[in-house]
Amino acid sequence: MLAFVSSTWNLPHFAASPRLGGEGKLTAIANQITETAAGIKMEVVKFQHIPNLDDRYLISTSDFSASRISLPDAFLRTLSANPTLTLHTGGDTLTISYANSASQPPDAEKMKQLYKIGVQMARDIPPKG
Repeated sequence: MLAFVSSTWNLPHFAASPRLGGEGKLTAIANQITETAAGIKMEVVKFQHIPNLDDRYLISTSDFSASRISLPDAFLRTLSANPTLTLHTGGDTLTISYANSASQPPDAEKMKQLYKIGVQMARDIPPKG
């Protein structure tokens, strides 16, 4: 897991986790169950204008209404382009990790790749205004 912190950020509190990939009915059912369960205590956020993002990630928040979550499109496109990440934001902090890092710890090369993705995402976050 990597954390990026900036006193210039005021990020909404939200989490993004990858959905199960695949085209089968069981995959669709599992993803729907996960989304329904997340919706019990959190609000699921959709970004339909970013290709594949809603298919690849379940994004949810507990602090803001979904309509108030505004993230730069470049940030969201980077997330969509890397469908194996787990991401948390809030206030001045962005944390990023591989979703399977507990069962398959990343090697040095994968950590470098994760760092590059995180730096790109951090650069796309505007300062609080």
